[in-house]
Amino acid sequence: MNHVSYDDVVIEVNIEDIEITGDILRVSDLTNGEEKEHAKGSTTSLNISNVTVTGDVANQSSNGNLLIDSSTVTGMVSNANEDATISINNSDVGSISGAEKDNIIFAGDSTVGREPQEATGVAMVNGKIYSDLNAAITAAEDGDTITLLQNIDKPSELKTGTTSGSNISLLSITKSVTIKGNGYGITITMPDAATNRSQAISVGE
Repeated sequence: MNHVSYDDVVIEVNIEDIEITGDILRVSDLTNGEEKEHAKGSTTSLNISNVTVTGDVANQSSNGNLLIDSSTVTGMVSNANEDATISINNSDVGSISGAEKDNIIFAGDSTVGREPQEATGVAMVNGKIYSDLNAAITAAEDGDTITLLQNIDKPSELKTGTTSGSNISLLSITKSVTIKGNGYGITITMPDAATNRSQAISVGE
């Protein structure tokens, strides 16, 4: 395969409802000839759901996301590169490591070494967890579903609109997306300065 990059290839791997003995490694960097700067993994995804892994799980791709959802990893979960991420939702892992372990984000009831982790993730798009709804909406494309992972009840969690003045719009959505509550909700108390022209969420240009 010559002169092919992951700009032209989309690969999605879903591992579901199985027990695995051994390590899982995400490496998805295909180069375009000698132009290694075009190597990327953001058009590939690895989603692990309802799986027990007796071993380690590692994201060693230069970028892109690895999802661990409702699963157990007995060994180490590691993230090697600053542009790569690991999303962990309602899962238990043995330990975390790697040069970029700060890019591992937790949601739901997740533990590391049986210690509960702070759930900083509020929404998920295509298997990647985001720490605020604005980031999730920005990352979503037309037709995508944004799934809430916790309640949103602070104006600071809605950031794309006009957050001060009289005609307030806390969150602006200008693309065709579905926001799935997943048992959670968005509850916002508008600031005192808001007028009857203000809105928590505005849709359209």
